[in-house]
Amino acid sequence: MFYLRAQGYLYGAWTIPALLFLLALIPVSNHLSGRILWTLSVVFGIVPLLWWIPLEWSGNIRSSLLFSAVAGVVAFCVIWSQGNNVTGRSILPKIRSIDVVPVAAAGVGVLVYVQQLMVRSVDDAMSLMLMAWDNASHFNIFHMQRLHGSVLPLAGLAGDGSRWAFSDYPQSYHSALVLVSEIARKTSPQDWEADAVTYVNFTAVVNIMVVLLVVAAICSLPGLRKNPIIGIPIATLVASGWLFGPGALASMHGFPNFFFTTGLVAAAIVLFHSMQRVFDPLPLIAAGACVAGVVQNWALSIVFLIPCVIAVVFITKKGRWKANRGELVIAVLLVGVVAMAGLTAVGQLLTVAPDDILFAAGGVPDPDFGLLLALLLMLVSASIFMQIGKGPNLPSPKRTQWSLGSVWAGTAVVVAMAAAQLIKTGSVSYYTQKFSIALALIALLCLGIAANGIVERTACLGRVRTFSSSPKLLATAVVVSLAFTQVFGFAFPFKPIGLPPSSESGLEAAKQIQSKMDGSAANDNLLRAVRQSVSLEGPVMYLTTNPGDIDVILAQQWFDALRGNYSEHSWKLSLNMFPLSGGPDNLTKVVTDLRFQDPSVRIVVDPENQAALDQILTKHQ
Repeated sequence: MFYLRAQGYLYGAWTIPALLFLLALIPVSNHLSGRILWTLSVVFGIVPLLWWIPLEWSGNIRSSLLFSAVAGVVAFCVIWSQGNNVTGRSILPKIRSIDVVPVAAAGVGVLVYVQQLMVRSVDDAMSLMLMAWDNASHFNIFHMQRLHGSVLPLAGLAGDGSRWAFSDYPQSYHSALVLVSEIARKTSPQDWEADAVTYVNFTAVVNIMVVLLVVAAICSLPGLRKNPIIGIPIATLVASGWLFGPGALASMHGFPNFFFTTGLVAAAIVLFHSMQRVFDPLPLIAAGACVAGVVQNWALSIVFLIPCVIAVVFITKKGRWKANRGELVIAVLLVGVVAMAGLTAVGQLLTVAPDDILFAAGGVPDPDFGLLLALLLMLVSASIFMQIGKGPNLPSPKRTQWSLGSVWAGTAVVVAMAAAQLIKTGSVSYYTQKFSIALALIALLCLGIAANGIVERTACLGRVRTFSSSPKLLATAVVVSLAFTQVFGFAFPFKPIGLPPSSESGLEAAKQIQSKMDGSAANDNLLRAVRQSVSLEGPVMYLTTNPGDIDVILAQQWFDALRGNYSEHSWKLSLNMFPLSGGPDNLTKVVTDLRFQDPSVRIVVDPENQAALDQILTKHQ
């Protein structure tokens, strides 16, 4: 398989479903949801760390290694089962009705992100990416990893002698995005137009895979699997929140790395919740992979996991420290991987002042604090309910309470950040709003954990219930699940018949459709400027004088990102461009300031300003 991919074969849209199918055949769990949870946690948490290891090869080596390794593991399991007189059917996961929910959620995700998945031209790609400021930085990191085959701190210096921009930014998400895109698509990283399309397409693909991971985590909880009449609606509610509600605030507004990280946090909470011993190897590996992914992306989110780790170490049953030699070796190796992930992340973050993070400004959409408050109160109620009616033969609620503690840890951080921002600036800002979105998503997940705890604690709910025993149970679960799909607003647009969408994802999808239809002069001018100057070396500045269409600094950031030449020196030069917000009358001042700071700088302008630029440059000769 590795050889075939090296020769340019085994590429195409079919490879992503094929990889997921192979992952589902790895027998790390008896059931489908558990296998999805474990394998995607490892792939998203550990494999992106390979971008910290420079590998000189032009054939998408890491994605080919992953594809080949997964196929090899599956083949080994099949051969081993035959050699040990184990039926080959044992490699197939057990599938219950609840296992349909993660697959269905992924299918609905295709509809949610269809506008991104359908993009085939750089014009449409840019029309969508220009809708959110942060897309420029994330595309830049993705494109630079494609160009250099490593994270930016290992990519050397830019041609102007400065560091590459965003070298201090955690980049595991972007490595995962490169990984998934290179599994399916073999294109040259030098083709910036193709990379723009690929970025938009596979950002949507990874978002769908994150939803698949989170919903599979909920569907792997034993109490919900035992009672699907409760499990299926609860899993549907979680899926709806991640697709249509607060999840869309992150995934569809330029923060895919944040959405990705929150998904890993959700998976880790469930994995820690399932651990019966400290050195329980399978959940330990997957949970450790999630921790590595979290610290390599949005390290502050690690606070959600503190109560879960405490629960594993101190609240698990007697004998929690028992381990054989193999389990100890696995634990030591895993600690080494997580430590490497943590140290490299700390090395990047130490270059950023804490105040720059805490009090940073940004364009994050306002979270629904009413929804967040409702979720928190529901979890308080669930915690109280689990203390009622204790029976001598029923399991202790301690582990569930500690897992719910992840929400209370997150709430404490939100309150602390909000207080600090209110004291200093008089209003809450970027990181409080962003962390509140993560808190809402984790609270949704914890509703599932609470429901699982209630089912396990309540004798009448804890009995195994199957739909075959009563069609009424099936009808009830289906109707309640359909109701839960609309909790976060009307999901899909039927505006032509007077039914506009009201969910966050539906509203944003409608804006995406309109953006692609309308186009913009700013988009056309930006792409024209890049095409004209893509071969130029050294600092090149794009001066646009249409601030009503695009921010002048953002235009330069996109110009450099698409050209693969965004350096810290270029960023410092761009700070001279603020006067362009006042229109073309300030062009002379900006050109003068730029050439004074760096006489070697080259200038590119929109067609209507070319004559004025020629006159200015003539005077400077």
